[in-house]
Amino acid sequence: MIRSISRFSFSVIMNKTDLRHYYLQKRLTLSVDDVDFLSQVIRKNFFNIKTIQQKEVFHTFLPIAHNKEINTWPIINELWDQGKKVIAPVSDFTNFQMTNFYLEKHTRLGDSKFGIPEPVDGEIAHSRDIQVVIIPLLAFDLQGYRVGYGKGFYDKFLSCLDVHVVRIGLSFFDPTECVDDAEEWDEKLHFCVTPTKVHEF
Repeated sequence: MIRSISRFSFSVIMNKTDLRHYYLQKRLTLSVDDVDFLSQVIRKNFFNIKTIQQKEVFHTFLPIAHNKEINTWPIINELWDQGKKVIAPVSDFTNFQMTNFYLEKHTRLGDSKFGIPEPVDGEIAHSRDIQVVIIPLLAFDLQGYRVGYGKGFYDKFLSCLDVHVVRIGLSFFDPTECVDDAEEWDEKLHFCVTPTKVHEF
């Protein structure tokens, strides 16, 4: 039986390290059915964001199944059905930067040594073409600050994008009140989509 999404709410002030640990452990308690169901609800809410409806090029993460990440494939498939272009990253853990490739239905995928699904081949995508970024996270707060895995991939990536690129986080859980050690130079979200609503910052 799918658990009620309302039980996933949590509000507290914590630092990034504590939030990262708390929400990763909380996410790992979800069943496969929970992940599938809540990912579909998030997909529905995602496409209700009016700001993105005229956008054509979307950058998205591909879900790490063993980390119980939100399944972005329902979003990807709907974007393809709408004729949108989709871009996915390949992560370089030597310099914590990402190279981006157009993702198509025939694109071959492989798991990195860290279990991240990545394009094996394809056309390199330029950052200047990206209009929307779908961002993974472990937690976010009421100001739009996010907590990721702590490697800094997305902070570096987002800092290089045009200021008009729409930044959208996805989360199974409602926001925490405040990320206690967020810095003013941390890259903020414009929206975060949860099963219960779309948060706008």
